[in-house]
Amino acid sequence: MEDQDPEEIIREFVRNAKKAHSVLWAFDQLILKDSKWWKPHAALLKMLTEFDKIDID
Repeated sequence: MEDQDPEEIIREFVRNAKKAHSVLWAFDQLILKDSKWWKPHAALLKMLTEFDKIDID
């Protein structure tokens, strides 16, 4: 792991965070079912919006 490029580590994290059944995906699905999670969802949405700005391809 030490010989991996830090930029590639971030790119891989962003790719995986957007996949179905990732932790972020599960959190998003929970919010759709229970509105008490809405406040954390706003923070998650902001973070995912920032991820979208990262060029991973």
